[in-house]
Amino acid sequence: MPPVLVHPDGRGELLEIPAGAPIGVGGVPFASREVKVSDGSMLVLCTDGLVEMRGGDIGDGLAALCGDIVDPRRSPDEVCDTVLERLHTDDRNDDLALLIARFDGIPPQDVISWSLELDLEEVGRARRLVREQLSRWGLDELVELAALLVSELVTNALRVARNRVELQLTRVGKLLVEVSDDDHNLPSLEPSEALDEDGRGLSLVSQLSARWGTSRKAVGKVVWFELPLPHRA
Repeated sequence: MPPVLVHPDGRGELLEIPAGAPIGVGGVPFASREVKVSDGSMLVLCTDGLVEMRGGDIGDGLAALCGDIVDPRRSPDEVCDTVLERLHTDDRNDDLALLIARFDGIPPQDVISWSLELDLEEVGRARRLVREQLSRWGLDELVELAALLVSELVTNALRVARNRVELQLTRVGKLLVEVSDDDHNLPSLEPSEALDEDGRGLSLVSQLSARWGTSRKAVGKVVWFELPLPHRA
């Protein structure tokens, strides 16, 4: 189904995108399209099981989604509940999936990124950059832990990258740290001995961060972790 973009004023727009395989189906080529959105917008994705309406066609269901069902001022969870209440009926036999994402935007001062040279000496520079930036953000409590985990991920990235490694910090209700490189192979969490220097990076990240993960990009991959922001009195 084509996605619906709901603007901050509640106006729904059916996006025209290239046809392709369903989300989650890998190994097939696909075309991409870039769409500019305003902060506060919502993107609604669903399967045809949600919008096939008795006595009507799929277009009627999509038109309803483009109407006044989605209120971008509410949380995605609340909007999902409302959409299901309005469109879903018990006599439907088809499974359905509904995904709603809200674009809140990130202030420019809350995100910073650096390009690193393919030199292991850059590990020390990465630690220094993280310490300096977190101190500027007033997150001194996170400096040592973040610098340790960044050191491990940057080391791993430099060992496999061919042309570039990037480091990015984002302060968005939490500290999000991303290390990207141009090698497409995803790292795996392998058991390592307590004194084993090789392979300990992801183990440390897994144990010491709140959340972590890895995913492929158009070129290469990104490994990320999150740390909770300190509570202020």
